[in-house]
Amino acid sequence: MITLEGRSEVGHVFRSDSFHIVQFSHGSQPGQELSYQGDCYDAELELPPRAEREPRHDTRVWLVRQFRTFRRIAHETPLGRVTIGGPRQDREAQEPNGFITLHRPGDGGSADWWEESERLLTHVARVLSFASDTYLRPVIEERYHAGVVMVRIARQGRASPPFMAPFHELHLEPIFACACDSYFARRAAVGTSTPRSAG
Repeated sequence: MITLEGRSEVGHVFRSDSFHIVQFSHGSQPGQELSYQGDCYDAELELPPRAEREPRHDTRVWLVRQFRTFRRIAHETPLGRVTIGGPRQDREAQEPNGFITLHRPGDGGSADWWEESERLLTHVARVLSFASDTYLRPVIEERYHAGVVMVRIARQGRASPPFMAPFHELHLEPIFACACDSYFARRAAVGTSTPRSAG
């Protein structure tokens, strides 16, 4: 693996520690340059503050695939408001259509909010994965903090469409509320599990 990092003239930063070369080509004449093509398992983009961008409180957004709800659903927690949603999607579609979002509360919340927010969303995603009969993993994560936007893109395996979901999308609201509340009721047990690293 190769670590790759670059910065544009306007301040956009690209980072990846999983870059690898997939092929290269070169001419037949001595002194000609090699041309490389590569790929990344995951990468992160940092977008600097911009005057025209609407300011947002600290927010973590997970974009997932094959997740649908009848409508947008929100639930208040000690870490802030968690919101989920996702429109209907073709069974074979692989682009992210659903989201799981956590907005930091106005009073700032705990000092370790970013670490706790990842654990909470990991727990919620696992419960909703069971309820929806599909594995909800973030393909794209967006983090908003102090005007800066951090976007992480992760290569994930193919998302299987739901086959026999235990709960219909019309009845996800109490399951979602239970997922949010159970994290705080059993935080010590949830904290011993290994969340997906999101940087």
